[in-house]
Amino acid sequence: MPGPVWRRQMSIDRAAFRRLLEGMAGTGAVRAAADGFVVAAEGGTVAVRLRDLPPLRLGAIALPALEVELGLHALDEAARARFLARFELHFRRGGG
Repeated sequence: MPGPVWRRQMSIDRAAFRRLLEGMAGTGAVRAAADGFVVAAEGGTVAVRLRDLPPLRLGAIALPALEVELGLHALDEAARARFLARFELHFRRGGG
Protein backbone atom coordinates (compact mmCIF):
# COMPACT_ATOMS: atom_id res chain seq x y z
CA MET A 1 0.00 0.00 0.00
CA PRO A 2 1.65 3.27 -1.02
CA GLY A 3 1.26 6.34 1.18
CA PRO A 4 0.87 6.61 4.95
CA VAL A 5 -0.55 3.50 6.62
CA TRP A 6 -2.52 3.20 9.87
CA ARG A 7 -2.69 -0.32 11.33
CA ARG A 8 -4.58 -1.70 14.36
CA GLN A 9 -6.12 -4.84 15.77
CA MET A 10 -9.82 -4.45 16.41
CA SER A 11 -12.35 -6.66 18.17
CA ILE A 12 -15.09 -6.59 15.54
CA ASP A 13 -16.45 -8.85 12.81
CA ARG A 14 -16.50 -7.93 9.11
CA ALA A 15 -20.25 -7.25 8.92
CA ALA A 16 -20.18 -4.87 11.90
CA PHE A 17 -17.04 -3.21 10.53
CA ARG A 18 -18.76 -2.51 7.20
CA ARG A 19 -21.88 -1.11 8.90
CA LEU A 20 -19.79 1.27 11.00
CA LEU A 21 -17.59 2.25 8.05
CA GLU A 22 -20.63 3.08 5.90
CA GLY A 23 -22.15 5.01 8.80
CA MET A 24 -18.96 7.05 9.14
CA ALA A 25 -18.19 7.66 5.46
CA GLY A 26 -21.61 7.36 3.84
CA THR A 27 -22.86 4.31 1.97
CA GLY A 28 -22.02 5.78 -1.45
CA ALA A 29 -18.46 6.52 -0.39
CA VAL A 30 -17.62 2.87 0.39
CA ARG A 31 -17.08 0.15 -2.19
CA ALA A 32 -15.98 -3.44 -1.71
CA ALA A 33 -12.46 -4.49 -2.70
CA ALA A 34 -10.77 -7.91 -2.84
CA ASP A 35 -9.36 -7.69 0.69
CA GLY A 36 -11.57 -5.00 2.25
CA PHE A 37 -12.97 -1.70 1.04
CA VAL A 38 -12.08 1.54 -0.71
CA VAL A 39 -13.45 4.76 0.78
CA ALA A 40 -13.70 8.08 -1.07
CA ALA A 41 -12.42 10.82 1.24
CA GLU A 42 -11.79 14.52 0.52
CA GLY A 43 -10.52 14.08 -3.03
CA GLY A 44 -8.43 11.01 -2.20
CA THR A 45 -9.09 7.45 -1.17
CA VAL A 46 -8.55 5.23 1.81
CA ALA A 47 -7.81 1.58 1.05
CA VAL A 48 -9.10 -0.54 3.93
CA ARG A 49 -7.51 -3.98 4.19
CA LEU A 50 -8.93 -6.52 6.61
CA ARG A 51 -7.28 -9.69 7.83
CA ASP A 52 -9.03 -12.19 10.09
CA LEU A 53 -7.20 -12.93 13.32
CA PRO A 54 -7.82 -15.71 15.84
CA PRO A 55 -10.63 -14.80 18.26
CA LEU A 56 -9.68 -12.93 21.41
CA ARG A 57 -10.43 -15.18 24.37
CA LEU A 58 -11.46 -13.95 27.81
CA GLY A 59 -12.15 -17.14 29.72
CA ALA A 60 -15.18 -18.76 28.08
CA ILE A 61 -15.87 -15.67 25.96
CA ALA A 62 -14.48 -15.46 22.41
CA LEU A 63 -14.53 -12.12 20.59
CA PRO A 64 -13.98 -11.66 16.85
CA ALA A 65 -10.73 -9.99 15.83
CA LEU A 66 -9.49 -8.25 12.70
CA GLU A 67 -6.27 -6.58 11.69
CA VAL A 68 -7.30 -3.33 10.03
CA GLU A 69 -4.96 -1.43 7.74
CA LEU A 70 -5.84 1.97 6.29
CA GLY A 71 -3.79 3.17 3.33
CA LEU A 72 -4.31 6.93 2.97
CA HIS A 73 -3.89 7.92 -0.70
CA ALA A 74 -3.81 11.45 -2.16
CA LEU A 75 -4.89 13.07 1.10
CA ASP A 76 -2.94 15.98 2.51
CA GLU A 77 -1.88 15.90 6.15
CA ALA A 78 -4.94 17.81 7.39
CA ALA A 79 -7.35 15.55 5.45
CA ARG A 80 -5.58 12.44 6.81
CA ALA A 81 -5.88 13.76 10.36
CA ARG A 82 -9.60 14.52 9.89
CA PHE A 83 -10.30 11.06 8.42
CA LEU A 84 -8.42 9.23 11.19
CA ALA A 85 -10.11 11.31 13.91
CA ARG A 86 -13.57 10.49 12.45
CA PHE A 87 -12.62 6.83 12.04
CA GLU A 88 -11.35 6.45 15.60
CA LEU A 89 -14.34 8.33 17.07
CA HIS A 90 -16.85 6.31 15.04
CA PHE A 91 -15.29 2.95 15.91
CA ARG A 92 -14.66 3.70 19.60
CA ARG A 93 -16.69 1.41 21.83
CA GLY A 94 -16.98 0.94 25.53
CA GLY A 95 -15.62 4.36 26.49
CA GLY A 96 -12.26 5.13 28.06
